[in-house]
Formats: sequence, C-alpha cells, structure tokens
Amino acid sequence: MYNKKDLAQFKFTNGQEVVCDIIEWPDNEIDDIIARNAMAIVMGETAEGDRIYMFRPWVQYLEKNNEFISISTRHIISVNRPNNLLAHEYGYAVQEMHSYANQREEEYKEEMKTQRSITDRIATFIKDNLRDSSDKGNIIQFPSPDGTIH
Repeated sequence: MYNKKDLAQFKFTNGQEVVCDIIEWPDNEIDDIIARNAMAIVMGETAEGDRIYMFRPWVQYLEKNNEFISISTRHIISVNRPNNLLAHEYGYAVQEMHSYANQREEEYKEEMKTQRSITDRIATFIKDNLRDSSDKGNIIQFPSPDGTIH
C-alpha cells in the first residue's frame, strides 16, 4: 500500500511517537514537514497485563488521504524509517481509519438529509396553518374598546 521510502517514524520531545506518509521534507526555506495519514503509536494493556501497541489518528478528524498536516521540526528528537512489520501494521491502520472516516461522512450526510426533511416539513406546516400576525382578527385588544374586562 505504501512505499516504505515515503514513511517516517518520529519521536517528539513530549514522548509521542508518530508514523506518517511524508509528502514534503523541509528545505532551506521551510522548516516544517508536510505529511498525511499521521498515526500515533499508543500503548495499551491486555486483561492479562501484556503490553500491546496500537495506532490511533494523531489529529482527530484529519483522517483522509487528501488532508495534510504540517509538522514542526523543532519538536522532533528522532526520525527513522519504520521496519517492515511497523509499515505493514501502519498500512492496515490507515485503511481502517479511512474506512471509519468514510462511514462517518455517510452517516453525517444521512443525518443532514433527515434534518432538512424535518425543517422542510415544519416550514410547510407553518405556512399552511399559521395566519399572518398582522391580521386584525388575530389581535385581542386590552382593555376592550367598550370597557369590558371579561
């Protein structure tokens, strides 16, 4: 799925580790790295107490192949190319991330269709059932012109 030459694993000054697909390395003019599909490596623990490592999106909702991130080189303490196993697991995690993002987007579109339908029905109801408030038959004067209160 990925050319291993395009992948990099970073260790940041705060201890986080991130694997991402590098689009552009820094040059003489720009100090930042342009990347996509940035996945943090996080540690978990099984019920038996064994350590496991997982990938999680590094930036929430930045989960599509056409969404890029700028990484400041000032916060990186090490850079390396991921080994074959890590690159394979990363590729699988990115596929899953894209799949979940697409599913969320489809669910959102369906929700927006439902919301538009409800809004349209309310607008139709109001138009069909409510009179214009400027209609004199809709206004009760107080006190009444003849002085009665009941």
